[in-house]
Formats: sequence, structure tokens, C-alpha cells
Amino acid sequence: MQPPPRKAKVYQEVRTLHSEQLARLQAKHQLESDLLEDIRTFCKQRAAIEKEYSQALQKLTAQYMKKEWAFGQTDSKTDSWTIFSAWRFLLEGTVSAAQTRQTVSDMFRCQISDAARFVRAAKEQQLKKCSDQLQEAQADLATTVKELHKTRSKYQDFGRAALQARERASEAETRNSKRSSGLFQFKGSLQKANAKLSARLVECNARVRQARNDYILCLAAANAHQEHYYDVSMPMIMQTLDGDVYERFSEYFKVFAQTELEACCHIQETFKILLPAADKVSRENSHQIFLRDTPCITQVKPFIFQPADSDPVSKLEGPEEGIEGLEGENCLEKEARKWATRIARSHKQLVHSQLVLSNLEEQLSQLQLVETPRQGLEAKLVEAQNNRHKAETEKLRAEACLAVLEQAGVAVQDWLSSAMSRTNEELEREQQSNESRLSNGELSPTNSFSLDTFDDFDGRAFDDSGSSPTSTWRHYPQKCKVFYKYQANQPDELTIDKDDILEVIEDGDMEDWVKARDAAGNVGYVPEKYLQFPEPGGLTMSPSADGLSHSSSNSIEHEIAMPSPTAEDFGVCLARALYDYNGQTDEELSFSEGAVLRIMQKDGEAAEECRQCLG
Repeated sequence: MQPPPRKAKVYQEVRTLHSEQLARLQAKHQLESDLLEDIRTFCKQRAAIEKEYSQALQKLTAQYMKKEWAFGQTDSKTDSWTIFSAWRFLLEGTVSAAQTRQTVSDMFRCQISDAARFVRAAKEQQLKKCSDQLQEAQADLATTVKELHKTRSKYQDFGRAALQARERASEAETRNSKRSSGLFQFKGSLQKANAKLSARLVECNARVRQARNDYILCLAAANAHQEHYYDVSMPMIMQTLDGDVYERFSEYFKVFAQTELEACCHIQETFKILLPAADKVSRENSHQIFLRDTPCITQVKPFIFQPADSDPVSKLEGPEEGIEGLEGENCLEKEARKWATRIARSHKQLVHSQLVLSNLEEQLSQLQLVETPRQGLEAKLVEAQNNRHKAETEKLRAEACLAVLEQAGVAVQDWLSSAMSRTNEELEREQQSNESRLSNGELSPTNSFSLDTFDDFDGRAFDDSGSSPTSTWRHYPQKCKVFYKYQANQPDELTIDKDDILEVIEDGDMEDWVKARDAAGNVGYVPEKYLQFPEPGGLTMSPSADGLSHSSSNSIEHEIAMPSPTAEDFGVCLARALYDYNGQTDEELSFSEGAVLRIMQKDGEAAEECRQCLG
């Protein structure tokens, strides 16, 4: 069996409790002091950051505020906002925000950081004062508890003595009641001893009663003292220790929150004006102001006809009466045909470009932004847009020329209707061909039209430098003879051999090209200068547009039966230009891509190669 645990003395327990109380109060004070220091340090650093931020904003904005915009300085208070007025307001709002941040920095530094330092110093002084008061109150309570401990010990000692006296008196009474005596013991002596023990018992009981009363009174006084310590002394000391620190905490938090809210509200009110103003900034409004301030863009100065010396005429004129020959016949009609052909060609190119653009846009919409093929499709899209722009420009130029020709009395609508009819028929055939190929599975829906399907638009396709504007208009169909072999390079071109007989059915979609049908019934485009056409009035030009030789003939059959010219009849050989070339000197010849040239003189080896090619 284990002995009962030892119990510490009451006053020792109280002193241990008092030490813990003092330590806890000091820890509470330290936490509050650390919080004050944290708030002070935080606000000090925050003030420095706000000040640095404010200065940086002002420095950043200053370099842009110094600039003077050339236009667009519209008052921001009106509804007419431009990108420049919005930008200026943004800079001004940033300056206002920088000034607000400077005010915030001053508030944090003066009302929180500096004030918290004094509050913390005063709290340290209060701690020393309250610690002395607490230790004094704890000492008084410890003295009271010590007295209580003494009275309790005295009461317990008297209680034990009374218990012993009670036991002895009880034993004496028991022996006396048996009335037995020993050999040397008489009954009178037993009675005398019994009376003595009874008197001792009475005395011990009296002492116990007195000690008990003292202990009870001392216990009541100690409890009253302890209640006063916890109810009065301790709260008063804690209140003195805290002082007004919580009021300071509350004030700091209010200052911090109020300052931030006021700054945010000020900045918000500033930029609330810019937010709806940004919706008023539009391309139309900005361009109107820009064009108003930039007359060099809006003022169109048309080119004025500058007549030659002593020339009173400033408008189109037809051929003069009495002029004979091909050069003076139907020159305006030729121009009308040429420009009508250009309009038709431009219309066809616009339709092709739109189909290609639609196809490319559809393919781009199906690709992700990071996929590699997207770059190639975007390049093709730009190329198709450029082709469409060129075709639109050329169409406008041709329409303007036809308008001038119509004012001169030329029946341009007939030529335009004929050219557009042929173009619409070609477009319809192309559409039917594509639909047929789609139905047969030769093409996929996304590849039905590609940039390679159609010729790129090029203004050189309308270059008429190799054709005379006074050449006669042919009536189709008519037969002609092939002078030079030609290998087709495009699906819509026709391969021809020397001495073949072709039936030319209509003009081509480009200058210097015609559409012909061979003996097998194949239809395609061939170079006009590779053919020999019968000329009106009994003249025959071979090959066409070059004026290399002429002979008299009254029938097309006699024209076709003529012997074929050789290379010696025309010089060394004929050649087709692969690239454009502009002559650099007076002795050099300028020509365009696709032109057929007659080589007049070369060295022997090259001439022999040309003869073999022609032979």
C-alpha cells in the first residue's frame, strides 16, 4: 500500500501561483509591446514605400506630361473623346493618385508610426510601476496565508493532544469499571488517576476549542483578503498596466482603414470618369478629328490635263475622216474592248479571291493558335487579300476609263456586256467543274479552292505595250495556222504543234492570248503571237502583232496553204521573255514577261541551237 501523496504548504502554493501570475502579466505586456512595435515598424516601412511609389509615379508621369500632342487635344469634359485626351486624363489621374499616396505616407508616419513609439515607451514605465504594486499586494496576501497556516498547525497540534488525553481517560475508566486491583494497587489510587486524566482531557478540549475558533476566524480573514486581491487589487493593477493601449490600437486601426478607404475612393472617383470615357473613344471620332486637323489627307487634288503646245483639244477623239489603213480605224473601240476585258478579268479575280479567302478563313478557324500550319495559311491569306485589293483597284481604273469613253460616244456597254457574259460563263463552268470533282472525291470541302487554283492577280496581265491600240477587231470563230510549237503550262492552256490548224473561238482572259479549239476538239488558251491570222482587206500578218511579213491573199484557205516561214525569214530565232526588263539605255529594248521576241543576231553556236529548236 502506497502512502498518501505529500501536500505542499498552503503559503508555498500561493507564492507559486503569484509568481505565475506575475509572469503571465509580463508576457501579456510583452505581446502588446511587440504588437505596438510591429505596427510602428510596419507603418514606417509602409510610409516609405508609399512615398517611394508616389515619387516614382510622379517621375514616370512627368516625362509624358511634358510632351505636346500635335492633334486630338479635345476637352475631356465634352463627349468628344479621343485617344489623346483619354491618355492625357489617364496621366492626370495618375498624378492625382501619386499625390494621394504621398498623403497616405504622411498619415502613416505621423499618426501611427511616431505615436506608437511614445505609447510603447509609456507602457514600459507602467509595467515597472504595476509590477511593484502587484508584488506588494501578493506579499500582503502571502502574510495572511502564512498566519492562516500557523493557526491551522496550532489547531491540529491541540487536536492530537486532546485525542491522546481522550484515549487515556477512556482506558482509565475501563479499568475502574472492572473493579479489579492488582497485588500492589488499591482502588483509591485508580480513582485518583482517573480523576487526573479527566481533568487533563477537559483542559485539552478547551485548548482545541480555542485553537479551532482562531483557525476559523483566520480562515475567514484569509478568504476575504484573497477575494479582495482577485476582485480589486488584480483588476486595478491590470488596468493600470494596460493604460490606454487598447484605445491606441483602435485609433491606429481606424486611421489605417480610413486613410486607405479615402485614398481608394479618391482614386476610384478619378478613374470613374475614364472608364465610361474609354467607351466613347472610337475610330470614327478619332479619324474625324485627325482628318479635320490634317487637310493634306482630305483635300483631293485631281490631276489636270496639261495640253501640249498649240493643242486646243482636251478630250477623247475618234479617228479623223479620210485616214486609211489599220492604225486610224476603231482606236476608241479597241480601248473600250481592252478596258471592258479588264473589268471582266478583275471581276473574275475578285470572285476567285473571295472564294480563296473564305476557304482560308475556314481552315484557320479549325486550327489551334500554336499549330505550325497556321503561319503558312496566314501568309496565303495576306496574299489573297493583296490580290483582291489589286483587282479592286484595277476595276476602278477600268470603270473610270470606260466612263470617259462613254462620254466620247463609244458604246462601252456592248463591250462590257459581252466581256462580263463570257466571264460569268467561265465562272459557272469552274463552279460546275469543282462541284463535279467534289462529288467524285477528287477534292475535299476544305481544299476545293486554294491559292494555287487561280492565277495571282498581276497588273502586267493588262499590259498592252505589245499590242497596238489601233489593231482591228476580229470576228470569231475563224481559222488560223500555228507558226510555233507551244507546251501548255496551265490546266486551261492548249498544247499546239507547228503547222496545226486551229479554230479561234474568242479572245482570251489576258492580252496576247486567245481561246482556240484544235482538230481533236480540245479547247484552251494559246499565245496569240504564235498564230497566223487572216487580215481584213486581203492582208495577211504572220505571225500576228509582230508585222514580220505580209502577203496578198483573197481567201483563208490560201493563207493557210502558204509555206511556213523559217528562222532565216525572221532573224536568228524567236524567244519568249521569262521576266520583265526595262531598258537602261537608248540602245536597249524594254519588254514584259511572256512577250515573244525576234532575235536578230547572235553567235554561231547559239544561232544553230535556235534553228534546231525552230526546225
